[in-house]
Amino acid sequence: AVAYEALLEAHPRGKYRARGSYWLGRCYIDLGRKESAARVFKNAAAWGDDEENRAESAYLAGDILRELDK
Repeated sequence: AVAYEALLEAHPRGKYRARGSYWLGRCYIDLGRKESAARVFKNAAAWGDDEENRAESAYLAGDILRELDK
């Protein structure tokens, strides 16, 4: 997660910010940081230029928020 956080901090408007956010979200899930995962999945869904990645990111954000009852 640290590497993806550093990438996104160094390049907040970079070409790979949506993909980096997606993989950061996956890392957060593995670390048990579900609220953080939902936040970055929302970002990935908003920033994505690939429809499939946007859809999966939006789904994962919603699924996590539903699980957390938020």
